[in-house]
Amino acid sequence: MGSRVVAFVSYKLDYCRHFATTLSVFYNGQSGSRYSYVYLDGYKMTSEDAVNDQDLIWIPKDQSQVNLTAYTASGTLHTVAEQWALLDKFISDDKYLSKHRGGYAERNGARLPFTNNIDLRLLQDFYLDYKGHQHTLQLSLDIFNLGNLINPEWGWKYYVNTGVVPLIKFEGFEADGTTPKFTYRNPRGYDIKTISDAGIGGSRWFAQAGVRYIF
Repeated sequence: MGSRVVAFVSYKLDYCRHFATTLSVFYNGQSGSRYSYVYLDGYKMTSEDAVNDQDLIWIPKDQSQVNLTAYTASGTLHTVAEQWALLDKFISDDKYLSKHRGGYAERNGARLPFTNNIDLRLLQDFYLDYKGHQHTLQLSLDIFNLGNLINPEWGWKYYVNTGVVPLIKFEGFEADGTTPKFTYRNPRGYDIKTISDAGIGGSRWFAQAGVRYIF
C-alpha cells in the first residue's frame, strides 16, 4: 500500500471586536502508484488469445540474458551493441530494475516517486452586531497545490498509462522456433512517468475565491 503522511494546521486571530483572520494549511504526502515492466507484443510468445502488454519481462544481468536483434527505423540501423548499451543504462538508472537483475519483474513491483501536496486557505471575517444578532461577511481564498505556485517543478503528480511500461519489444523467434528475439526501441531514452495535469487532483496549482454571508 505504500506510505501516507497527512497534516493540518489552522490558526485564527480575532481582533478589534469586528474582525478575524484564519490561516489553514493542509499537507498530503504519499507513495506513488505501482506499475509493471512488460514486453511489448509479449502475448505472441505464448498465446494469440492472451492480453497484450501483460507479460512481465526478464531483467537481464548482462547481454547474454537477452537475445537482441538489429532493426532499422527511419532509415537508421540500430545494432545489437547499441541497443544493449541503452537498455543496460536504463536498467542501471532505474531503482527497481537495477535491484532485480537476473529475475522476472514482479507484477506492480515498481513504484512512482513520492508526491507532496500543500493546500492553503485564508479566511477574513467581518463582524457586525445588528439588533442583538451577529452578522458575518466572510471572504475566502483557497490555493490548491501551493508548492507548484512557488516553484513550477514542485507539487508534481505522476502516472503510468494503464499501469504498465512496455520496455522490450518481442520480434518473433529464431529459426529454431523456440528462441525469442527482442529489440529495445528507445534510442533517445525516455522518462516512463507522465505528469498528471487534470483538474483538482493534477499537478498545476490553482486558486478560488469565495464570499459567504452568515446571519
